[in-house]
Amino acid sequence: MFITPSFFQHSRAIRPIITAVFFISLLVIFFMPFADNDFGWHYRCGSQILQGRGVCHGGEFLYFLSDYHWANPNFLYDILSTIVFNLFGFWGLSFLGSLLLTLIITLIYRSNSANIFIKIVLIYVAIFSSWSVLSLGLRSQLLSLLFGALTFYLLETKTTVSFKKIIWLIPLFGVWANTHGSFFLGPLIFAIYLAGQWLGFLRKKVLLKTAGITSAVFGLASLATLLNPFNYHIYEEIYRHWQMPLNTLIAEWVPPSLWPAIIITVLTGFFVIYTVIKDKIDFFTTTVLVSATFFALKARRNLPLFYFYYLYLVLKNINFAIDKKYGRYLAYFLTGAIVLGLIFWAPQKIKNTISFSTDLASYCSKGYVQYPCQATEFFKKFAATSQKSLNVFNTYEWGGFLVWQLPEHKIFIDGRMPAWSGEAGQSPYTTWLEIIQARSGWDKKLASYGTNCLFIGNGTFLDLLLQEQAEEYGYQEIYRDKLAVIWLKS
Repeated sequence: MFITPSFFQHSRAIRPIITAVFFISLLVIFFMPFADNDFGWHYRCGSQILQGRGVCHGGEFLYFLSDYHWANPNFLYDILSTIVFNLFGFWGLSFLGSLLLTLIITLIYRSNSANIFIKIVLIYVAIFSSWSVLSLGLRSQLLSLLFGALTFYLLETKTTVSFKKIIWLIPLFGVWANTHGSFFLGPLIFAIYLAGQWLGFLRKKVLLKTAGITSAVFGLASLATLLNPFNYHIYEEIYRHWQMPLNTLIAEWVPPSLWPAIIITVLTGFFVIYTVIKDKIDFFTTTVLVSATFFALKARRNLPLFYFYYLYLVLKNINFAIDKKYGRYLAYFLTGAIVLGLIFWAPQKIKNTISFSTDLASYCSKGYVQYPCQATEFFKKFAATSQKSLNVFNTYEWGGFLVWQLPEHKIFIDGRMPAWSGEAGQSPYTTWLEIIQARSGWDKKLASYGTNCLFIGNGTFLDLLLQEQAEEYGYQEIYRDKLAVIWLKS
């Protein structure tokens, strides 16, 4: 029996087939090498919790700002990533990231009844538009995207509130506040929704009972965010985060370039104008869209937040009418295209990800940052002979890696610290820059912190200076390769 186009025209077979093929493609697309620079401290913190020694409070792994207290809301992610890594290694973390992103897309996919061809194409477009961030793979930020999508799913924009649904926001916000610093988006989204409910009440479109129930759940859900090891201090940390000029320090906090910024602004303007013309403007959806636009224009790390929410709004509010006959042809054409892509592309992509995850040499050399694995092995052997803990001034991008690989020693800086408030209120990252660039007084600063050695990049300003004046500053080179150099304090 041959399957012909008429088979698809007279049956419902095409929808489950294309749906299955589409979601398989998502799992493959999102099955990426796990190369998060912060993995090391997440893993150390998760291990510390699992060993019954409590959550991380800030400077446990550092000798610079070692007594700093940080209201870290990541501890559930730390536990999850540590357990997965211990059981399955890096490929397990890659698969976890794939599952999380596919689940986020699933919530968007199921939120409306738009034509399947339109949904799939627009989802691919949203993924492509957010790829600069999504390509970084699994990070705690993905859980915030997932929890944000769940928040929209539970709220829905209806005048009659489903108490059975919104009550789940209470435990959701409690978990979110113990998972990632963007937990504040939950109460923010809910507050906007609540404001819309009370505006509807004033316009006699929403019952007082509905607004009252929503207010009560909002209060309980907001209180649930305080059920964490740091209580209200997690909100202070958010405020401190926004006070630091991270857009001048860290690449992912830099605003998007001109054309992406224009596209985001135009898309927002188009949707607002469309809803006004169609008399479909809604306070909740419009205000959240403007908020998502603000966050996306402020930092490129928020691009998925904008594009995924915009996709949700477009599919929910704009009717894409396609003739059923042509819709079927487009659907199985798209199915064929995805299947061909999976046949010719998926095996190599899966192979590359697994190879990256199981081969330390690939992990060290082919990630988003090259790690000094050879230098680290030398350092372990060298430090073992001294049988004492060393204070290591390190390259910033290697902080997480060295925290993981050198647990017996203290390092200077890792990925948590740019938003911390250090000396004179400046970011510790700024302090690190002043030293690595060998600015005036760098040696006195390192001496005052008790630095024993430097584990830095080959060819940095500080390395070049010491190559000429090592004896003057009291340092001795003990290791060098193409990537890293280790200087020991005499």
